[in-house]
Amino acid sequence: MEVFLTGFGPFAGVERNPTETILEQFQQAVKDDPIEGVDVRICTVLETSAVGAAEGVKTLCAQCTVPDTSSVSVPTRRLFLHCGVNANATSFALEKQAFNEANFRVPDQRDFKPLCQPIVAEHGAVDCILTTQIDVESLCEKLCDCGFKCVVSTDAGRYVCNYLYYLSLNSCASVGADCLFLHVPPFSVYDLASQLSFLRALLSELCARVQ
Repeated sequence: MEVFLTGFGPFAGVERNPTETILEQFQQAVKDDPIEGVDVRICTVLETSAVGAAEGVKTLCAQCTVPDTSSVSVPTRRLFLHCGVNANATSFALEKQAFNEANFRVPDQRDFKPLCQPIVAEHGAVDCILTTQIDVESLCEKLCDCGFKCVVSTDAGRYVCNYLYYLSLNSCASVGADCLFLHVPPFSVYDLASQLSFLRALLSELCARVQ
């Protein structure tokens, strides 16, 4: 399974985004100790802005080669896994869906502050929802069985996390990818080592489901 992993840089009130640290450490960790069946193709930190989200999705899609339909081999499965922090969280959250609504409580890193605007105008109303094809309920149950505090969320907010997730869900199928957004808690709840362990367990379980 090819994995395209993203985190976020700083944003209002957060000088050092935990997901930036997690991705930096995880990239080295999987080089030293690879996850069986998992190829981390991209591990990148995005600017916390609408522009950064849009450019990020565009880059991920460009990195996905079109499957060779003439080949008898099974096409490689792909996963866009996006990580963001929820400073108030006490557990990991698997986001089930995203809303077509940009309603930023504070300006993003480019001073953009939309209010109740559609992310994809062609989709119409801001209450339009896109849902991941991944069975997040059973995935969450499995991760809880592994000893992690994990929940399924149906509301990723209306800030850049939701903005990125909506754009990614709208584009991933065109390049043969699944898509999931993970909200992580602050390091005061789960330290770096525990967060790296969770990410490893998440990818191992997702890979096992596509074999």
